[in-house]
Amino acid sequence: MSKREKNIEILEVEKIVDNNTITELTTKDQEVIGRILQDGKRYIAELKNGETFRVSSQAEAMEILLREYHLHR
Repeated sequence: MSKREKNIEILEVEKIVDNNTITELTTKDQEVIGRILQDGKRYIAELKNGETFRVSSQAEAMEILLREYHLHR
């Protein structure tokens, strides 16, 4: 028997902290999935457990956060 698919709404919230733009991915229920920080020309995807990944694009950082969220759901 297969599970029924659920659609989950993900929101991008941009914040400025210490003159740095931080993008937080949150669910509709305000559960934080992770954050994306810019580090020069690269990006850092930070999971809510503190684990970080350095990637070359913001889209790749979002993909990592969404993949990790989906794995643990």
